[in-house]
Amino acid sequence: MEPWWLPVVAVLWGSLPWGPWLARASGGTVDLRTAGSGSIGATNVARVYGWRLALPVFLLDASKGALPVALGLALGADTDTIGVSLSLAVWAHCYTPWLGFRGGKGVATGAGGVLVWSPWLGLVAMGVWSLFLALFKRSSLASLMGTLTMVIGAALTEPDKLPWLLVIALLVAWRHRGNVKRLVQGTEDRVDRFRGR
Repeated sequence: MEPWWLPVVAVLWGSLPWGPWLARASGGTVDLRTAGSGSIGATNVARVYGWRLALPVFLLDASKGALPVALGLALGADTDTIGVSLSLAVWAHCYTPWLGFRGGKGVATGAGGVLVWSPWLGLVAMGVWSLFLALFKRSSLASLMGTLTMVIGAALTEPDKLPWLLVIALLVAWRHRGNVKRLVQGTEDRVDRFRGR
């Protein structure tokens, strides 16, 4: 019997806005939605508050995708149930009702889920992300290239997962549309200029 409740868990866990919550708990007074890129994810947390706070935000955001996938695999859920759940977790992170349906870009949440669902595919995508980040110092470019790698890899080796990973990739690309514009204009922030504390 399929765990019908898994997508519900994915939405509930995926919607938790860890970036703003941890920023507030650490004494921060800047609203992430009005600073930097306006995202609540780890990259904007690093931009506004520094990498020390961004790391736990990244791990918690990644758990939003990892938890429903891990539960689905443990319970023997089929590919579509896991795919729906992961897609909803990414959507809930991007459009959390806790913050008026504003949220993050979905990269960490998607990466966490893919690393559990298909470790080799997740590692290859993260390797491409790391390479582009090291070469160009733009997190958005690295994220888009890592996501593209994920889709191509799934198309070549795991076509049963491709429809859901494509949904996630399109959502991530949509959430990065402002970044793409800044990349074209040459005004996108470099990660080596983020706050170092």
